[in-house]
Amino acid sequence: RRKKKKNKNKTQSRERRRRKKKRMAATTCWLTDEAKAAITEWEHDGAATSALVLKCSTKMQEIQVEELLRDLTPEELGEELEETSPRLILYRYPLTIDAAHAPHCPMFIFYNPGDVRVDIKQTYEKSREQVVNHITQVHCKAFQVTNLKNFRESYIRAMALGVTGDADVALDPRFEVHGREAVTM
Repeated sequence: RRKKKKNKNKTQSRERRRRKKKRMAATTCWLTDEAKAAITEWEHDGAATSALVLKCSTKMQEIQVEELLRDLTPEELGEELEETSPRLILYRYPLTIDAAHAPHCPMFIFYNPGDVRVDIKQTYEKSREQVVNHITQVHCKAFQVTNLKNFRESYIRAMALGVTGDADVALDPRFEVHGREAVTM
């Protein structure tokens, strides 16, 4: 009897582990026809700033359109997103170089917050290749954002230009001499 109980407990625990592994396994989501049409529409859209927000449906194993937003700043885009849900974002941003040159820079932003379950992160990681492969624009910048605070003008501009580092406005230099602030003119 004891052996039967032990064997039964072993098989039950194996079964639980197998179910947990299956639940934690990441899947690849595929683009729906609606999402493909929305990406094509976004690519040929004439708006200066627009964002196409895509989400993965793990139950249906497909990438769906969440919303198409027009005329918004990076800060407004960050406000539209949830803090705990990863998203795949196609964003067009006017990259003003000088008064005569202001090209519209298309970007692919993979928003991947840190406090999301690992299986969901892996699903979005695997699925983002589907979107990248469908984008036909040659010069589309692609990068990952892990914090909503990074949806700000200076960070998005720096990523569009390919600048690395903190990508924020430089601090004003202050000179201190023995604890006193020195005056510079």
